[in-house]
Amino acid sequence: MKHLSFINLIPPIYFDLFFEFFKIGLFAVGGGFATIPFLYNLTYHFDIISVQDITDMVAVATVLPGPIGVSCATFTGWKIAGFWGGIVAPLGLITPSVIVILIVAKVFMQIKENKHVKNIFYGLRPVVCGLIAACAWTFMVKGITDQGGIEYKPIILFVVALAIMVFVKKIKIHPAVYILAGAVIGIVFKF
Repeated sequence: MKHLSFINLIPPIYFDLFFEFFKIGLFAVGGGFATIPFLYNLTYHFDIISVQDITDMVAVATVLPGPIGVSCATFTGWKIAGFWGGIVAPLGLITPSVIVILIVAKVFMQIKENKHVKNIFYGLRPVVCGLIAACAWTFMVKGITDQGGIEYKPIILFVVALAIMVFVKKIKIHPAVYILAGAVIGIVFKF
């Protein structure tokens, strides 16, 4: 009688999901929005996920409570491999962070004032901003030209977002006012 190990009983799709999201968690520095370019690459790896799925998933994940990356990983895992895929994918995403935190936690207080460490974090900022800007550009272009013609609503939304970014720096108003203004604009233009 052959001995069956526990690992042989787990379908390969779960290992694949875990590994793909482990890579995303390892290289997507900067939070949930930084994972979006990596999520688009999943459309090449898993046939069941489309670019439209990723776009819808990010839209929903931004309004859900909790980290955007984890919400996206949960949705993608669930879409690919059901309930257990929805558990395995976010575990893969957060595992690199947990490993890094466990390794660095004891020594970080000693190295945080090191000029090389400061320079590394300073250098990562523009990379993360560039990734987020590239995603914003992709969403805007797709939204403007999605129906075959030019849509004016995404352009208005983009201008409003830029205006709010300027106003947040210049005028100190509670963030709830900006959220309320966005809701009113959405209702008026029926976004």
